[in-house]
Amino acid sequence: MPSTAETKGTAPAADLPLPATAELEAGIADDAPPLDFGKLDGYLRATAACDVGPVDVDPYCPAYRRYATARQRLKVRAGLVADYAALGLRFLGDASPVVRMLAAQLTTAQLQNTHPQLLAAARRERHPQVQVVLLTLLTQPAAEAGRKGLLELANERAKSAELPVRVAALQVLASQPAAYVATLSDRLARGEVAEQVTACRAVAGLTPQAPEVVELLRRTDLNKEVRAACSQGLVDALCGSADEAIHKSAWALLKAELSPATADAKRPAWQAVEALACLAKTTGGERADVLAQLRELVDAETASGFARAAAVKSLGRLGAPRDWLGELAKRYRDAQFGAAGQVRRALLDEGWLQP
Repeated sequence: MPSTAETKGTAPAADLPLPATAELEAGIADDAPPLDFGKLDGYLRATAACDVGPVDVDPYCPAYRRYATARQRLKVRAGLVADYAALGLRFLGDASPVVRMLAAQLTTAQLQNTHPQLLAAARRERHPQVQVVLLTLLTQPAAEAGRKGLLELANERAKSAELPVRVAALQVLASQPAAYVATLSDRLARGEVAEQVTACRAVAGLTPQAPEVVELLRRTDLNKEVRAACSQGLVDALCGSADEAIHKSAWALLKAELSPATADAKRPAWQAVEALACLAKTTGGERADVLAQLRELVDAETASGFARAAAVKSLGRLGAPRDWLGELAKRYRDAQFGAAGQVRRALLDEGWLQP
């Protein structure tokens, strides 16, 4: 069982008298008047009886439901946002992980002011799911002034024994991949699937020919989510970098991914195929090659229907020659089922085929 966070500076819920359940129920009854803000801390402290769910507080916990209802029933008045933030700060060090989690969410009402305290709480926190919530909340734009401290903390937490914490930390580091490429590359090479998904998109987008990326994409048994993330990273590099050498290396790998000769149910990843529409905003020299490759992919019978349909969408959005799309419309006009049916529906959606 994970240890709880330090409680310095905040009174634990157990040290304060807790309102009776009947009193809490009466305060949010349908015929009750709007709730005074001063009553909300009782509903918050009562959530200590709840468990932490897979990603947040157990939504079926009665105490949590009362707390959520109480927030909806609060009397509207000036200063409510500041009061939310102040209440959150009071309970950031509570003994209950559920209370700490909900308190952290309250502080975001004024995150531009509360992010230093939230970052300090994140450094103290030891409960895995609360750590994830804190790291996620601190990525919001309002906390940008504390970005340096958050990145340093995330780099530490990327070594956590808990997978959800490592993944959350990598998602933070992925926003600044150049500064943390060593950590991202390490988790790409040695991490679990969820880590590789985040790390591969970041590393491939920064350095397409990174050995870890190349090695993964060569694997025929590569998890489809990891392959999709790596491929999307290559698209990011192709569309987002001004470096011609990066364009060429990204396209070399993407071309192999898109090839009908290697196509199967997982390859190419439809997400990356559809994302290639980003080239509509660029003048890169690879655009003509991309169009030709997509044209072949539409007819690749071994590729998934999702990838083939995505190729149709990207062809249209990249301004493929009208005669190409006209030929496809004729070829797939009567297709109804399977992958060919998906191609037909994509042509309909893009307006190249009439119902």
